[in-house]
Amino acid sequence: MPDDDVTPHIQSTSMEQFYAGKGLFVTGGTGFIGKTLIEKLLRSTPDIDKIYVMVRPKKGRSAHDRLESDIISSPIFNRLRAERPADFDSFIRSKLVAIGGDINSASLGMSAQDAQLLIDRVNVVVHSAASVSFNEPLDVAVEMNTLGAMYMLSFSKQIKRLVAYVHVSTAYVNSNRRNCTLLEKASSTEDIEKLHLNLIGTYPNTYTLTKSMAEHMLAKHRAHVPLVLLRPTIVGASWKEPIPGWVHTNQYIYI
Repeated sequence: MPDDDVTPHIQSTSMEQFYAGKGLFVTGGTGFIGKTLIEKLLRSTPDIDKIYVMVRPKKGRSAHDRLESDIISSPIFNRLRAERPADFDSFIRSKLVAIGGDINSASLGMSAQDAQLLIDRVNVVVHSAASVSFNEPLDVAVEMNTLGAMYMLSFSKQIKRLVAYVHVSTAYVNSNRRNCTLLEKASSTEDIEKLHLNLIGTYPNTYTLTKSMAEHMLAKHRAHVPLVLLRPTIVGASWKEPIPGWVHTNQYIYI
């Protein structure tokens, strides 16, 4: 008979148990995947402590204004509204916290007060923000998809009780397995255009290229950070949750 002392024990934790009392920091919360994640967590893990949502101030609207108009007012929460008719407004505003910021900034564009709040209170980081345009100029795609991920990793290393850093990537990062060469940063638009042609290789577009670069950089520099790489394929309308057929816009999102 096997010795009980050497038999492996696997402890399972439900989603609701895992997130109870934990703080979550989300980027890309105004997008398709980010908004769907927020809805799912609020509906299925009501004991989550807070969901801190990075929102870039835009066109005169503050992060808080955009949280209200672009997220809380979204029809994606209609199911949650129906399930919590008496306290939906108070519940969702007690859970969601807008964090003004910009992933294109090395400091993430956050105030010192907000940064310290996240360092003290967050347990899980989900980095979903990205440029999903297939035809983005190489320098823009690198700044958003590769450097943005590294800025988030750098900040996450400061978080006191970090359980996981989840990076939303794409299933197509390995469409062509090749050795990567580290190049110096281009100094002009002409250099960038030449690099674009040389680097794109067999990658179908700058999106998959810069997402692949991000994965390599994160794996190399993660240090003690518990890193999770999430690789969705093509993302379209929802099958069942929160409502059948829900999409963020009138177009499919490909990642």
